[in-house]
Amino acid sequence: MIFDSLHHKSRVWVYISSKPLTSYTKNKITCSFNDFKSSWKSHGEQLEGNLKFLKEKILILGVQYLGSPMCGRSVDAHLRWINEINNDLDLDFLNRNNVAFSLKGNITIYHFNELDKLVKNGTLNESTTYINSFITTNSEKIQLPFGESPFAEKYFSE
Repeated sequence: MIFDSLHHKSRVWVYISSKPLTSYTKNKITCSFNDFKSSWKSHGEQLEGNLKFLKEKILILGVQYLGSPMCGRSVDAHLRWINEINNDLDLDFLNRNNVAFSLKGNITIYHFNELDKLVKNGTLNESTTYINSFITTNSEKIQLPFGESPFAEKYFSE
């Protein structure tokens, strides 16, 4: 589980930053999130949200499972908050072309279009740790071998 304090079916989003998140930036994001979550609601109910950082490039946002899907307005609200963070701190969390890997203990970000070349030259292989930005629930693995990623079939099937 990503967040011990949230139900295993809780909704989770993973955002990748191509720029390092400094202590200052993380603090600004945390303070902003605390302000945001005080008014974050779905179907009129207060949402219990949480966030964490994976090293210096990954922001993970979770919201407690309520038993029913979140309303569209609450999802839109969180995306507006992410967009505000992007603009205020000059980040690119909404760039879905960013793909993250853990290489030698560091998070490394590549553009999606680079993956073919990186697999061919051996920089990435089936056992390289992939940061799974496609997860949607708290019970899913955020780090897994690239060979088990959503991209596995494209790069490793015969």
